[in-house]
Amino acid sequence: MNKKSLFSIIALIAIVALIAGSVFLQKENENEVVIKEVSEERVLNNASSFAKIYGYIRFYHPSDENEKVDWDKFAVYGLEKVKSSKNDKDLIQNLNELFIPIAPTIEISNKPSPLKAPYNKINLKEPELNMVFWQHSGLGTAYAKQQGSYKSQRIITPIDITSKNNNNLLFEEKPPPGEIKTYPITEDVYLHMPISLYYQHNKTLGATSETSKEFQKRLKAINNTPINDVEDSEVKMAAITVYWNVIQHFYPYHLESELNWSNELEAMLKRSEDEEITNVLKETTVLLKDGHANIINQNKNNGWFSRLPFQIERIDNRFFVANLDEEAPVKLGDELLSIDGVDAQTFFENECKFISGSHQYQEYRALETMISGKENQVAELVVKREGEKLNLEAIYANKAKTLVPPFKELEQGVYYINLTGDFKTYLDQNMNKLMNAKAIIFDVRGYITRIQDAVTLISYLTKETITGPKYKIPTTIYPNQEGITFDDVSWKIEPNKTYLEGKKYILVDPSALSASESFLGMMEDNQLAEFIGQPSAGVNGDINQVSLPGGLLFQFTGLKTVKKDGSQHHLIGIEPNYPISKTIEDVLSGEDKYISKALELIN
Repeated sequence: MNKKSLFSIIALIAIVALIAGSVFLQKENENEVVIKEVSEERVLNNASSFAKIYGYIRFYHPSDENEKVDWDKFAVYGLEKVKSSKNDKDLIQNLNELFIPIAPTIEISNKPSPLKAPYNKINLKEPELNMVFWQHSGLGTAYAKQQGSYKSQRIITPIDITSKNNNNLLFEEKPPPGEIKTYPITEDVYLHMPISLYYQHNKTLGATSETSKEFQKRLKAINNTPINDVEDSEVKMAAITVYWNVIQHFYPYHLESELNWSNELEAMLKRSEDEEITNVLKETTVLLKDGHANIINQNKNNGWFSRLPFQIERIDNRFFVANLDEEAPVKLGDELLSIDGVDAQTFFENECKFISGSHQYQEYRALETMISGKENQVAELVVKREGEKLNLEAIYANKAKTLVPPFKELEQGVYYINLTGDFKTYLDQNMNKLMNAKAIIFDVRGYITRIQDAVTLISYLTKETITGPKYKIPTTIYPNQEGITFDDVSWKIEPNKTYLEGKKYILVDPSALSASESFLGMMEDNQLAEFIGQPSAGVNGDINQVSLPGGLLFQFTGLKTVKKDGSQHHLIGIEPNYPISKTIEDVLSGEDKYISKALELIN
């Protein structure tokens, strides 16, 4: 072989090696290359498609595999796998690879009708053949289990719908055996999913040796998936995935809140690219109009439980100092212009952006937040007093404000009882006085911490057995709240032998929520008192909590509360017979206008 031929061969080998190396490098950095090629719109489409299917499978596909998955980790793992899909074909392939090992009987395709029937060869007369499906009474969570409030259960029951062996049902509704539902994910992607599976010999039918082997492989990869800082891209998207699905399938007030939730998924995913996840989620809780709704970051100190030594009244979009503590550097009627350099109106509006609930509750909470801060921290205030601007300092202290004593005789035969504290002792000690009272004023401006004592109190205020508001626990077997029904629960109160004859008045404002509204609702529904003040918060019912990837918690109202006659309570609250609105003159006087109105009516 001559030298020229040898050099040609060497050059050819070098070129081949270079090409091979290039291919290897491209393979090594394949994910990075693909991500650069995929548009932002495509990434959002991929992530939202995954999120929707995630909810269907996690909450409604009843396979044995489902209960073995760490769903928080799977949300992170799955998003890493699908978000760089180049087109719908690639997306469908990636989604099937992710979900079929967990839910072997599903089909994700571009066809609006399923191509296969997973149970077309099942002999329904085989011995020990059962069916399995999900029932949700509210949403079962670790928190709900601890509270004994809501429950989600995979139900295994005989196929024979007339069978009496159904003691494990949470409620009566159940799907037909082997029922398959189709859910559009995008215009060109569909999920075909059995709502009920067949179950025999202690396992769900449908898995193959191939899917079982792949599931074990996937399970190991899922369990090894780290959930890093909550601000990591996939973790933020995973938190949105869980959060969006909980509201989509289990939040009971879609109608009352005029919620168009399907439009919010991609919007949240897009915002998460540049914004802190807690802000994204908190702002969208406002759409729920749920005074219980909150996002709690367990990685941070969420509580500002200290307050300034005064309260604020908002009158005609201006902010005035009211209800002073002795050490307050301000005076009654001072107009608050700014806190720590932030204009008071701007401060108020910024707080409202993150507060869910009725208008009246938003305002109450925003005013409370304006005077809340870290203990011993100094607030720089600018106030206006008699036309002059003053710069003052006030210190946040961990101290509650008590307007009047828990029990007091205001005038002869007229008694005041504050129900937001430990009132039972005073009630017991003064029962003889109350039996002969001309009138009793109950103060429910705040939260009743001892609801059972309040219920017992009602037994002294009625001559007959009564019930109150209806607490409607949502029950579902299908996604998207299709066919939702409700289990009704309510208090039942028997009359005490002792009856308090005097007139009864209740002081109420937007700080009365939840347990307070249970008491108020029973009093209103049975016309046991007249109400003075402003509407209550309009949020009642047992809360639920769901963990989100990254150490976040989502809190929300898990059931629907209506008045005894079935009319709406949510957002409306308890409306007073005698409305109160304050003026600057009322603030300057320091008079409790609510109590003054009650005394006026009594006399």
